[in-house]
Amino acid sequence: MPVILYLHGNGGHAGQREHALRPFASAGYGVVLAEYRGYGGNPGLPTEEGLIADARAQANWAVTRWPDAPLVIWGESVGTGVAVALASERQVAAVLLDSPFTSVRQVAADAFRWVPVGLLLRHPFDSLARLPDVRAPIFVLHGEQDRVVPVEHGRRLLEAAPCPAGGAFLSDVDHPALLADRGTSARAAAMAFLSRLHTKEMTCPRKGVVSVPPYP
Repeated sequence: MPVILYLHGNGGHAGQREHALRPFASAGYGVVLAEYRGYGGNPGLPTEEGLIADARAQANWAVTRWPDAPLVIWGESVGTGVAVALASERQVAAVLLDSPFTSVRQVAADAFRWVPVGLLLRHPFDSLARLPDVRAPIFVLHGEQDRVVPVEHGRRLLEAAPCPAGGAFLSDVDHPALLADRGTSARAAAMAFLSRLHTKEMTCPRKGVVSVPPYP
């Protein structure tokens, strides 16, 4: 079974995602709730480079701990920027993006059109620019009622993905989709996507076929 490296968003800490990820662990997936500097009592200050370095270290630990398990990177909100950056530099089995943005700079520009945010933001997390280097199937979860990152960001990323593997855009869900969904639609969509990895290959409509590590 794959190991999920879960990269949480700006609010709270990794431990607060335990209840949402427990069903995946119960289904047989490995789950690593990654944490960053400056969060959960860890020392240091969060920066784009720092969060990516922290995720890189935990991904290295996961593949060392479970060398035969395919690695799935799952990002939530700000964690989607970390997930795309990580997947752009290493081969992974799949990427799942929950409530992603094209870039933090663009989210800020949409919200504060009268402020020169491009000059002010130090950590842009430009996922759209990094996306061409991601050579893994990408699935997007996004709530249509997202008041933090408009759903158009998720649709645009999926459209630009080299290997789009589908998306679930949920009509009555806010931000982030998995945590905000009062039902089970987001979880069911993620489970359905992950179950597709049990085949040896996943067809990529734009780049031919992306190989997915086979399972024992």
